[in-house]
Amino acid sequence: MPCVTPSIPDRGRSVAEPLLAVEGLTVTFPRAARPAVRDVTWQVAPGEVLALVGRSGSGKTTNALAVMGLLPPRARVAGSVRLRGSELLGLDDRAMSAVRGRRVAMVFSDGVNALTPVYRVGAQVAAAVRLHAPGLGRAAARERAGELLDLVGLAAGTASAYPHELSGGQAQRVLIALAVVGSPQVLLADEPTSALDVTVQAQVLAALRRAREAVGAAMVLVTHDLGVVAGEADRVVVLDDGAVVEDAPVHQVFAAPRSPVTGALVAAARVGSTSAAPVPAPSGPAPDERPAAEPVIELVGVSHVYRNRGREVRALDEVTLTLRAGRTLALVGESGAGKTTALRAVLDLVAPQEGVVRVMGRDVALLDRPGRAALRRLVQPVLQDPTAALDPRMAVADLVGEALTVRRVAPHERSRRVTEALELVGLPPELAARYPHELSGGQRQRVAIARALVVRPEVLVLDEPVSALDPQVRGQVLDLVADLRERLGLSCFVVAHDLTVVRRLADDVAVLRHGRVVEAGTAAQVLAAPRHPYTRTLLAAEPGIPG
Repeated sequence: MPCVTPSIPDRGRSVAEPLLAVEGLTVTFPRAARPAVRDVTWQVAPGEVLALVGRSGSGKTTNALAVMGLLPPRARVAGSVRLRGSELLGLDDRAMSAVRGRRVAMVFSDGVNALTPVYRVGAQVAAAVRLHAPGLGRAAARERAGELLDLVGLAAGTASAYPHELSGGQAQRVLIALAVVGSPQVLLADEPTSALDVTVQAQVLAALRRAREAVGAAMVLVTHDLGVVAGEADRVVVLDDGAVVEDAPVHQVFAAPRSPVTGALVAAARVGSTSAAPVPAPSGPAPDERPAAEPVIELVGVSHVYRNRGREVRALDEVTLTLRAGRTLALVGESGAGKTTALRAVLDLVAPQEGVVRVMGRDVALLDRPGRAALRRLVQPVLQDPTAALDPRMAVADLVGEALTVRRVAPHERSRRVTEALELVGLPPELAARYPHELSGGQRQRVAIARALVVRPEVLVLDEPVSALDPQVRGQVLDLVADLRERLGLSCFVVAHDLTVVRRLADDVAVLRHGRVVEAGTAAQVLAAPRHPYTRTLLAAEPGIPG
């Protein structure tokens, strides 16, 4: 258990107790220069949806973990967390186990990794049902599990699937079903729609809403997405540097934010939202008046089929795409559309059964070993999750310079180019000695970009490069990518579900659905006047920001 100091004195609470009250919460981690959470107070009324909002590192998730009693044992926790007047801080793990799931439950941000990989989904939900109702038989538990999966909008066949066979949105809905098994009074949802595309995000939020209403729970929604806040929350608590800077009804936060921090968050979220100005026309000659640049990446009639347990999934179906030199092509579509398979084909990580993939005019299927090595240098990926992509045992200098070490670049030249790459992405030289866990999410993504740039590529392939970042850091990283493209003359192939990314980076857009390109054109054309109904659905599903 974390080390807990005595509860703070009563601060004049009203006679009518809130459902959940956090008062004077302070959390300090070992060797930290200052507390991660500082004297934080907020409360939730029955049936209310409270949003905890703030930049990365502001203390949002730490608040939620403190309520659940899931902080690391060495964390020092002071203050008070009361559920219907009963103190939760200081309870041992056995006592908290009687609270978790039955009175307070949590939906974590990464559905696939939060589920046990070796058990089928239905068995996991049924096991939770029997845990909360020990006298229930196996058949009745399976039936109840099916009802819960149906409640969150999952087909009956989902129960027999393993977690790795689910999409991100499906896995997230399984977590919601698990969270409401014990009919809790409060649901804590920690970034439940992080890294999901807009249509799947809407499905997950609808499932969360149905589940919450079915058990009559209040909800604490931890998020950096103010579009989600606008559509779901009654009240907003804004955190910055571990402290509360604003606590107000949701309409007031968007209409007249009192704190400069809140104002900056709202302004950052409005950039690129559906309420923002239309995509401006590119400067210079009209696209059809410009001389066509040479293609650097071409997919011509590419098809790829995955086979699993006798089933076939056609991930790509006769896809044709062209990225031209100096431009940015964005591939857009919801989960399962085939975006990542297309990216893997470009990187020569999957071999399509039909069609041709050309990089710099060369068919990648015909490359010999030296040719593939050259391709690895010319085309560099920046992956979605820098935390998973960066080896936690290596310092930043070693991570960025690893490709140069493999290529046997002399140590002094390697050191110079690592420093140059870090400067390009706006990181100070002293960060070279740090490890990934010592960096913020935005800094880790900059390290991932520096790692790609150090070999001086001609094409960057970016897979959802800002999906897990808060709006302000997202904007900074997008500005960085746009600046690097101009300064270094890069071409960019971007896979994205976030239309903000498309608006900020893309010259051209291709919309993918069920493995087929349903619409393609310049970003201005596709976003301002979409022709295909599916494209219009994607744009309509994008969360809007009031004002």
